[in-house]
Amino acid sequence: LWELYFAPSVSYRRLFARLGQLDARLGGHLRRLLTQADNSLGDNFQMHKTSMLEIEEDDLLGFHIWSTYLLLSFFPFREIVGDYLYYDQALPANRRRADMAYYHQAIQRHVFAHGGRRYLSKSPSNTPKIRSLLEIFPDARFICLVRRPQEVVPSAVSLFSENLHLFADPREKYVLQDLALEQAEAWYNYAYETLATLPPQQRLTICYDDLVRDPRGTVEKIYAHFGWELSPSYRRTLNAEHEKARGFRRRYTYSLESVGLEAEEIARRLAPLWRRYRCPE
Repeated sequence: LWELYFAPSVSYRRLFARLGQLDARLGGHLRRLLTQADNSLGDNFQMHKTSMLEIEEDDLLGFHIWSTYLLLSFFPFREIVGDYLYYDQALPANRRRADMAYYHQAIQRHVFAHGGRRYLSKSPSNTPKIRSLLEIFPDARFICLVRRPQEVVPSAVSLFSENLHLFADPREKYVLQDLALEQAEAWYNYAYETLATLPPQQRLTICYDDLVRDPRGTVEKIYAHFGWELSPSYRRTLNAEHEKARGFRRRYTYSLESVGLEAEEIARRLAPLWRRYRCPE
């Protein structure tokens, strides 16, 4: 997260590394202050572990160029973020090209700084960008992780409302219900129809419940599908995560009513789109 917010460039990363070395020689006082601030950050985001040293969605890079659906966390207005729901279809071509050029360069810098052969981006906000991503990364593979709409929509409402309350003071605890419904409807539909046009070796759909129930088997399926090899060290990591999953309990569940949603509306608008993915009901 610290790289996304403060050091998307290689030079900044090297500068902060040198400052860290200097601070260590002087007793580590700055590091202690930063650790305290980082620990307090996690208290503000209850839905998943948040830290400047944890992995985060790379769509946060879009804040630097003022072009991301995540602006919704600050500005809960459809006129500001609405086009990002339909990114490939709604944004002007010149804007999309500029966004993708910036993103491509950011990934190049990241790979240069860290090395590695393959870059993995887990970002729901990439869903409406499939065509744009293919233009800049023609050999990209897409793993479509599909979750039930009755879980996706209240989770989105809660997440963005929680973020919004950090920066504003809405009268209601939960807001953005209509936008979350529109987002789910647009992304379920666009992902299904767009990925269906790609060759099988370039895309794979995974049901979220399968990943939670059997992470090892699901990841092995992904690697086999794309012809990737599981290294011995990663297989050990995967086995350990599989054992941890046996005791997994979701930290947060949301009833539809608690976030101002109606089951009938979700079923009417999203159930037909969900069934096309052939995931267990």
